[in-house]
Amino acid sequence: MRYGIRSVTMDDIAQHISISKKTLYQLFKDKEEIIMLVMRQHFQMHIDEMDEIHKTSSNAIEELHKISLYVRKQIKSVNQGVIYDLQKYYKEVWNVYLELNRKIFFESLLKTINWGKKEGYFREEINPDILAILRIEEVNLSFDNKIYPEDKYNLPQIHEQLYDHFVYGILTTKGLKLLNQYKLNNK
Repeated sequence: MRYGIRSVTMDDIAQHISISKKTLYQLFKDKEEIIMLVMRQHFQMHIDEMDEIHKTSSNAIEELHKISLYVRKQIKSVNQGVIYDLQKYYKEVWNVYLELNRKIFFESLLKTINWGKKEGYFREEINPDILAILRIEEVNLSFDNKIYPEDKYNLPQIHEQLYDHFVYGILTTKGLKLLNQYKLNNK
């Protein structure tokens, strides 16, 4: 995350973990295999965190608010160079990343939206599948430097704007009041 993917060599990795390069190659076929493993572990961490958020939330608004705070915190640590390296040099890993991202966050968001509809916090007429897909694609688009150039926009700002646009579009008046309470408590 600090140096980007492409600039870190197998020699660097072996040296950092204090093993020989030969031993490293006995454990992993190549650097792409290491990247894939790290990315999968990264997603497992997200799954665990989303499960914990779900377990500790008393309603869908609280869950959505906690997820928003969690995502914002994660976004601040994203190195755009890593994203670029994955997209350009490790296309298979990037495609798996997108697939896992869609699957994990889609399922979580779908559950939250359905929960919120049952509670009366989200509008009854919304289609949870469509809006979950929209939200995930908004997040994925935010990483596209052609759409949101890094010199003009910062990632946390983009995510905050897109999240607000999404969440205010699905809330009922009852849901809006509760969300405003959570936001006020967070300040």
